[in-house]
Amino acid sequence: MRYGIYLSFAAMLILAVSCKDKTKEPTKRAHSMHKDAPDSPPQPDVDPPAGVGPYVDAAFLIGHMLQAETISWPDVEAKYEVAKPYVELVDVQHKTSYAKEIPQGLAAIKAGESVEVNRHVVTKGLQHVTVFIIEGLLDKLITEAPKNAKKNSDEIKRAFAAIEPTFRRRDDTVYGGEPTLVPALERALKQLESAGSKPAMAGAAMELSTLLSKTYVLSVLFEMKGVEEFCGTKMPDPDKCAVKRTEAGIYYRIIKPAVAARDKEGDAAIEKMIHSEHAVPKYSRARELLAENLPFSAQDLTF
Repeated sequence: MRYGIYLSFAAMLILAVSCKDKTKEPTKRAHSMHKDAPDSPPQPDVDPPAGVGPYVDAAFLIGHMLQAETISWPDVEAKYEVAKPYVELVDVQHKTSYAKEIPQGLAAIKAGESVEVNRHVVTKGLQHVTVFIIEGLLDKLITEAPKNAKKNSDEIKRAFAAIEPTFRRRDDTVYGGEPTLVPALERALKQLESAGSKPAMAGAAMELSTLLSKTYVLSVLFEMKGVEEFCGTKMPDPDKCAVKRTEAGIYYRIIKPAVAARDKEGDAAIEKMIHSEHAVPKYSRARELLAENLPFSAQDLTF
């Protein structure tokens, strides 16, 4: 992200991150999950087409339709055509390959090939695209003129609606069904909506960035537990193992740049635990590595 470092420094100077209550206060400074390496070239300065609303609606409906017992492929393909310009834009800006991977996943599902794995390739890939869009909007909130604040705030709120189900799932799977991340997200969005100054907007943006980061770190760890359970036992379950590796792998892409920027060996170790068929997964070790390199303590990430 071209402006991610400005967002971090601005919020750092304005206030301490306030992810309070049950989300706990991070013990290290929060930062963009997709912050560019110091020597990376500037990313193209291109806005998403027509606002985020069409993409959010399309991504949500694609995920919903893929869960149906009988999938209406004309409807799925029509919705992907709506989402496609956003996916292609993210690929250009961040050198990802979702414009190739997502259609391939859809084609595999249609052909009945590894349906559950490819369903996650599609839905988690769209989530990653959404995270990129949100982080770009958070950057714009800080760097653009105040006259654009209302528009950017509305877009941020709309984009978060696309990934709010992941916050709910982590409340169920990590916090035992006790509302934790979702209420924190709702508070941060209200804080953003009521922000009347640049410092207040920077504070709200940092709060949202921290919640975004924490939710996906917890998502990686939750799926890593599944990798360990279904892949690392004496009697592994190959089908469930493949699904968990896929979910953990795409979730890890979201936080990987922040880890790799600080610890290339730690990043390689996590990648190996997720993807290598011959590696013995160690969820607890993954948690230690993530806590060492992200703005959370091991206690924050223990469940």
